[in-house]
Amino acid sequence: MTGHNDRPGELPEPGGRRTRTLLVFWSPREIGPPRVEPDLSRLSPIERSAEVIRYSLCRAEYWISPNGWLREWFRINLWFAVVLAIPAILVAPLAGYLLGRIAAGSGLMAEVAQNLSRIPEALRSGVVVVAAVAVIFVLKFIFR
Repeated sequence: MTGHNDRPGELPEPGGRRTRTLLVFWSPREIGPPRVEPDLSRLSPIERSAEVIRYSLCRAEYWISPNGWLREWFRINLWFAVVLAIPAILVAPLAGYLLGRIAAGSGLMAEVAQNLSRIPEALRSGVVVVAAVAVIFVLKFIFR
C-alpha cells in the first residue's frame, strides 16, 4: 500500500510514506512529575513567584500530557515556525526593496511614454512652422 486510503476523512495508514516521514521528527519523551524547588522558602519574593509560576506551568503540562506529546508538538511547531520565518525575514526586505525599485522604474517609464506621446504634437507644431517658412520662401521666390 502507498499509505493512501480510498475512504475520505480517514487518516493515512500507519505504514504510509507521509506517516513515516512525520515519525522521523516525532519523538516524544515521557516527562516526570514536576517538583517544587527545595529551597523555595530561601528564595527572594520575585524568584519565589517565578518558581511558583514555573511549577504551575509544569504541573499543567504534566496533567495534560504526561507522555510528552504536548512538549513534542510545541517543539515541532516551533521548528516549522523558525524554518518558515527565516526565509521570510531574509526575503521580505529584499522583495520590498525590489518592488520599490520596480515601482520607481515604472514611474520613470510612464514619464518616458508620456513624453514620447507628446512628440507627434510637437511635430505638428513644427510642421506648421516649417510649412509657413516654406510658403514664405516659395512666395519670395515667385515674386522676385
